[in-house]
Amino acid sequence: TPANGPAKGATTSLKFEAAPAAEVVRVMLGELLKVDYVVHPPLNGAITLTTRQTVSPDRALLLLEAALQANGTVMARDSRGVYHVGTPESLKGIVSAPVLAEPGKPLPPGYGSVIIPLEYLGAAEMANILRPMVSSDAIVRVDTLRNLLVMRGTRAEAEGWLDLVRTFDVNLLRGMSVGVFPLKHTSAADVEAALRMMSGGATSGGAGAAIAGAATPGR
Repeated sequence: TPANGPAKGATTSLKFEAAPAAEVVRVMLGELLKVDYVVHPPLNGAITLTTRQTVSPDRALLLLEAALQANGTVMARDSRGVYHVGTPESLKGIVSAPVLAEPGKPLPPGYGSVIIPLEYLGAAEMANILRPMVSSDAIVRVDTLRNLLVMRGTRAEAEGWLDLVRTFDVNLLRGMSVGVFPLKHTSAADVEAALRMMSGGATSGGAGAAIAGAATPGR
């Protein structure tokens, strides 16, 4: 079974009221989705999980992940397609290889590492933006050479991180152009001073930021 393939099975409705976590895992993974799974004890806590309508297998897995996370438990899928349920510490050595986040391609279910390539913003700067909004152990590696981040968490967490990355990793120069203006009757320094005065003396933004450089007279 491909480790990153979508979950298969029939759509179903869910209704658990304060059910033991181990029982919910057995019913959903073993009976409803009919997948191989391993529980790494202890598996404590109770789960209340109800859907008003039938949900797809992938949606059911996402809801199970969220319910388990509320009890400090995560679910991961190894390279052979076997699901493992336990604490993040107990699953660190058995999760599948990191998944590359690609535009338009959904992330696989389960807890694990995701590689996030960056196009316009540096990896170090993006890490500084994310750190106040993610858990302390979410950022595994900041690769400035390849300009990418490696982060670890649940699928729901990773999807949230990707939304933040898409918000800040944008092309700020899109739609802008550069103009070269030869001067006949004044110097470049005088024009630069006049433009800065018109923009209120700003050094960033507006006309002040638009001045990329001033050529010296005679060049």
